[in-house]
Amino acid sequence: MRALKIILIIVSLLIIIIFLSAMHQISMMNAPSSFTTIMYTIMGVLIFLSAANILYHIKSFRFYRGNKRQRLYKKLHKIFWVIGFVFPVFLFVLLSFSVYGNSVRFANGYYNSGEVAFTIILFIVSIVEFIETLQLQKRIKKLRETHDIKKEIDDIGEIN
Repeated sequence: MRALKIILIIVSLLIIIIFLSAMHQISMMNAPSSFTTIMYTIMGVLIFLSAANILYHIKSFRFYRGNKRQRLYKKLHKIFWVIGFVFPVFLFVLLSFSVYGNSVRFANGYYNSGEVAFTIILFIVSIVEFIETLQLQKRIKKLRETHDIKKEIDDIGEIN
């Protein structure tokens, strides 16, 4: 799971780079201002959520360390949990709208294979991100239960 977290951090960095590049490309176009405003807003939110998602992965990485370095007493702030769920949901919804909006073009055979591959990869990333966040919550709960049981067992042998 540690390797998965590192891969998800790298993918989030790539999303930031790709969409910053796309924002630069849009700024070079002579598109209507309403279009550019909407695109800048969507891409800005995606870049912000991707950067926040990187912070979530860095902050939650400690739960995949060895037993002595997990620091279970430190809780992951709720905002990181929210970001852990909001980023993949936002990405999934954004891609769903993109596929729906381009469905006629895809049905008529006017599509770029790179565009389709990029969309499929991002769908997979959004699903994996969501599942990873759910699994991390379960892992933390199990680790805390195990820690509490070990602490109770250690306390039994102590004389007050």
